[in-house]
Amino acid sequence: MISKRIYNKFAEFLTSAINKPHVKNILLIILFGALLFSTHIGHDVPTGHDLNFHTRRYMGISRAIQDGQIIPQLDPAMFNSMGYAPSLFYGPLSGYIALVSRLIMPNWNTAINFSVILTVILSGIAMYVFMRKVGKSDTVGLIAGIAYMGMPYHLMVATRRFAAGENLAFVFAPILFLGLWNIIHKDKQGWLSFGIGLGGLILSHNLSTITFVSFAILFAIPYIKQLLNWQSIKQILLGGGICFRCFRFLYYTIP
Repeated sequence: MISKRIYNKFAEFLTSAINKPHVKNILLIILFGALLFSTHIGHDVPTGHDLNFHTRRYMGISRAIQDGQIIPQLDPAMFNSMGYAPSLFYGPLSGYIALVSRLIMPNWNTAINFSVILTVILSGIAMYVFMRKVGKSDTVGLIAGIAYMGMPYHLMVATRRFAAGENLAFVFAPILFLGLWNIIHKDKQGWLSFGIGLGGLILSHNLSTITFVSFAILFAIPYIKQLLNWQSIKQILLGGGICFRCFRFLYYTIP
């Protein structure tokens, strides 16, 4: 009787959630991402320019954790056990995602494929949330999210080049712009998404960070009057200072 009541409440909650437009749109984005990469699911990892480097980097992070490193930086098995630390110059976040994927997947091939698909889907959801806020429309957000996932350069980065860090940067770029938009429009929580977007970019790919931050500066120029006040400056400093320092120095630089 109790289990039936719990089931009914859960079914009611699920039906209510699915009927909300933004939940439906997120499910459509997930479905589009799954269809977009349907040929990759359950297959070997596609050939990519950077595939060998990233595969070794992922395995190196796994070995570093097994070696007892609290912050996995040095692969103790590379170069005849002399060690190598790719995470000192390449953002490690994509490796962490691949490692978590490996815990739930039967092998590295499937785990790497899953991490690529997950990253692209998350980028679509991030763009949906950003453009839904800017356009004040679920439809605008949905179109933007799907277009962002399916644009040729994005797909080339994810598959042909297998640039894992650059692919992950596509997730955090909309979050950075969402934070900036919120700060411009006096949202008191704007600093949080701004800091997560900035920190995530730094942990993903250095060159992409420079590129997207440059575009963010250009994006902010028309709103310079809204930004030249203490409240906006404080949020930028809070997001770009506290979150930047936490992401940058605790998770990327400390050996």
